[in-house]
Parts: sequence; structure tokens; C-alpha cells
Amino acid sequence: MHDGWSDVAPAIWLAISVLSALLVYFDVWIASHRQRMAIMSAVWPLTMLYWGPVGLLFYFSFGRSTSATAQHDVPMWRATFLGATHCGAGCALGDFIGEWLAFIFAVTIAGSELTGRLACAFVLAYLIGVAFQYFSIAPMRGLGLRDGIMAAVKADTLSLLAYEIGMFGCMIAFAKGDPTEAYGRDVLGKDANSDGCRLCDDVSGQLLANPTRREGEDVKSMRRLLARLHWSGVAGAIAFYAPSVCANDYATPNGHEALVPARTPLAYFLRSEGPAAHPVLHLNWVLTAICCLVCVAIAVMLAMAMFRRRKQQDPRALTSKGGTRFVFVSTAISTVTLMGIAVYMLVVLAEVAEPPSEPALTVTVTAYDWWWKVDYGDGPSQFTTANELHIPVGVPVLVRLKSADVIHAFWVPELSGKTQAIPGVVNRQWIQADRPGVFRGQCTQYCGLQHAHMAFEVYAQPEAAFERWANAQRETAPAPSTVQAVRGAKLFEERCAGCHAVRGSRASGVQAPDLTHVLSRRLIAAGSVVNTPENLLHWIQNVQTIKPGSQMPNMKLTSAEATDLMAYLATLK
Repeated sequence: MHDGWSDVAPAIWLAISVLSALLVYFDVWIASHRQRMAIMSAVWPLTMLYWGPVGLLFYFSFGRSTSATAQHDVPMWRATFLGATHCGAGCALGDFIGEWLAFIFAVTIAGSELTGRLACAFVLAYLIGVAFQYFSIAPMRGLGLRDGIMAAVKADTLSLLAYEIGMFGCMIAFAKGDPTEAYGRDVLGKDANSDGCRLCDDVSGQLLANPTRREGEDVKSMRRLLARLHWSGVAGAIAFYAPSVCANDYATPNGHEALVPARTPLAYFLRSEGPAAHPVLHLNWVLTAICCLVCVAIAVMLAMAMFRRRKQQDPRALTSKGGTRFVFVSTAISTVTLMGIAVYMLVVLAEVAEPPSEPALTVTVTAYDWWWKVDYGDGPSQFTTANELHIPVGVPVLVRLKSADVIHAFWVPELSGKTQAIPGVVNRQWIQADRPGVFRGQCTQYCGLQHAHMAFEVYAQPEAAFERWANAQRETAPAPSTVQAVRGAKLFEERCAGCHAVRGSRASGVQAPDLTHVLSRRLIAAGSVVNTPENLLHWIQNVQTIKPGSQMPNMKLTSAEATDLMAYLATLK
């Protein structure tokens, strides 16, 4: 989250807009002020989402009454506004859904998140826009399905294409030549992506779109142009701001600038990045398809039972007219389907049980409440990290799983399936990444209060980069060289060394993460906090606020102590 009105103002506007939409929805559907054109009963609540409270003035002044008054004496600007609202609502809804889908499933095209998001937003905006046009044009002109669709496509294609090109082009221009800033991971993270710029984006799209909607008269076209500017509003803010609130700010660890940050939630459902995950991905698709079919079948049969009931006077309805045959056939289909799923799952388990070749690296991962300890190698070359697993690309890596307290589960969905970490037992899991990148991992076995905040990241790197990282990690911490750092080291040994270790110092604790190279990590607190000096100090002093129930207590530090401690931690790179 970013500070200042660039965050607060859009959030307040969004909340008010949602309340406005709910008010209009209640008035239309509950208070029964239905519109004369049926599609407008859905359009007006959607219009409130980007027009906000200003839209209420339009609705209660003339929108609400359109169901009861004649249209031939309506002023041109009002008719044009009403004619444009269904197109605007369709575009805004399409952009909103498309952006969320691209965010949730991390859609990319040719490796570009920008292109994936633009494509999702455009396709859904076009389809929904055509649908809204159809339900306005077809009833008004008395057209059939085919003619109505053709008329809707003809009416919507050029205007929407110009609208989207103008809006996205303005977004990229505001980003000063970097399209990933305009429509990338930090969607509203810079000035170019503030709510005011989103308004300009929509206006630019509308200015470009309106000339395509001329109907032969320049005056009428100009009036249409001016009227459409009314509904441009902040549709872009609704579509693009909300996902950016959910997205994390990304910090890149030292030495890994080329890596791509971990994907967003549910990305594993669309892709896998290693041979241990490919069969599991296909199994997920099959199981999801079967579950969807079952839900649809149940919904259809429930609807049939509600609207086509048996006659109550027939006491033998189940045995007459083939009632039991349906039960027998359905049971047989369910049994065969479940047996087929079981066999398929066993085949997948056998396929991912062993790596295709001898593992090139073996690491030991020990799960604690609520963090991950990662040990590399044995003997003098052994070193330990926390909440990060670095692996070379293109080779199998064997992961030995242990638990220090309760049952946990190790899962990197884009690289492998789930494997439990059980106290007193050493389980095995292998992973392999086909490309460089960062892959999110998570504990998936409920293990206590902070189970949801027990994450980690897998960094897949080219062989040379991995070796450079490993060599750097084997180095011990340098001796503090400033007076502040010396005082900070002494404070660390007095108050932190009982749990934490720093190789090269007298701190040798084993119950908390090794901090020898803590500043080289992208995240701290098991994936909960981005690793910056400010966040690190805030974490040290407010552990129980950020992650209640953690084994680490809040550290009460004076201002001088905090300065000294941070001077020492700054040397642990």
C-alpha cells in the first residue's frame, strides 16, 4: 500500500460508488422501479460503480422515470447519455472482470503479464459490451437472435476498439514509456497510475471512440461525444485499482535482479513449471471438469424437480414409469466415474514418485511453527538459510522433509505436489524447475495460529548464478567495523543469540532463522513482510502485532538501541 491521497481518495470513492450501486439496485429490483428497457435495470446499478454518487443525480432526476414516460420528447443530451450507459456499463464490467481474472490466474501472453491483462480486459469488455448492445437493440428493433447479434456486433466493434486503444494508450503514455508500470504488478503504485490518471485514461478512450459512432449529422455526433464524457468517470479505477491493493510490493534480493517475482494466487491452476507438476496439473483440470459437470447436473435435476413435480395422487411413482431405472443408471455412472478417478490418481502418483534422473542437489527442509529452515550440504561447506529454497534450473532436486514440532505440509504448486513433514519422520519430495523464476510455496497442513503465514519461495537460477549465490551464503558474517555496529553486535548477542545464529559470531541459536545473510532475502517472517530496513526494524519491535502467536516476543528497544542493532544487521548481507 502506498501512502497519501493517491490511495485514500480512490478507496473512498470506490466505497461510496458501491453503496450508490446497492442503493440503485434496491430501488430497481426491490422497490420495483423496473426500467422500460429490461437491460437498463442491470445497467443503472453498474453505472453507479464508475459514476458514483454523481450518477445518483442522473438516476433520480431522469433515469428512474424512464420506465413511465415517453421518449420522443427527451432532450438530445439525455437520450445520448442513456444510450451510452449500457455500452459504458458493459465495458467497465468487462475490464473489471478481465483484470481480476488476469490477476488471479497470472495470465501471460508470450511471457508478458501486460499483454495478458490487456487481452483479458479487452476480450471480456468486447463480449459483455456486445451482449449489452444486443439486449438494447434487439428488443427496440424487434430483431431475432441472429440479426440482433449482428446489429450489436456492428454497433459495438469500432467504438469499443477505439475506446480500449485510447484508454490503454493513455495509460502507457502516463507511465513515461514503461508499459509495465502502467499496467504491471504495481497497478497504481506510481503517480502515473493514480486515480486521476485513470480518469484521463477513460476520457482519452472515449474521445477516440466517439468519432466511430457518428450517425451522419455532425451536430448529433458532437452531442453524443459530449454526453459520453459523462459516463467515462472512474471506470478504470474500479477495474484496475482493486487488484493492485491485493498485490504485494516486490523487492528483489541482492544478486537476483533477473528473477521474476512469485506468481499470484491460483496461478498453479493454469500452468506448471516442472516435470513433477505437469501430471498434477492435468489431474487438477480433469477433477475440476468432473466437479463442474456434477454441479451442473445436480442444478438441472433440482430445477426439473422444482418445476416438473410428480402427481401427488400417484403413490407408486418411484416404481412406475421407470423411476428406479434412473436411480440405477445414475449410481452406475457415479461408481464408474469414481473408480476411473481413483485409477487416474494412482497413475499420477506413480508418475511423480521418482525423478527422471539422479538428483543434482539434496537439501533438508525442516518445518517449525511457523517458518522453514533450509540446510545445504554437509561438513565445512554446510550452510543454512530460512524461508528461501534456491535450486539450479533444469535438474532434479531432492528435498528431505522434517518437522520440529507438529505436522506441516510442503507444497510448491507450480513445481510439485504436496508432501507432509511429520515429527520423527523424514519424507522425500523432488522438484525441478524448467525455467528461472521465483515460485511461491506454502504450508498446506493446518499447524496452528499462523498457518496461513507460513510461506516460502523457491528461486530457480541458472547453474552459474546458483553457484555464485551458494558461495556467497557459505561466507561467514563480517566483523562489525563501526562503533554503532559493534554496539549492535553486542546487543544482538545479549538478546537474540539464544534463538538466532550468525555464523562468524558467538550467536549460535537453533530455534529461529539463521540471520548470517538476512539482508540477501527478499521476504522475512516466512513470506509475510517485504525485507527492507524499515520493515525489518518494525518486525523486530512488533512481532506479535504482525504475526500473533509467533515464538519471538516483541523486542522493546530504545531509539539508540534500535539504531545500533540496525547498524549491525546492515552488515549481514
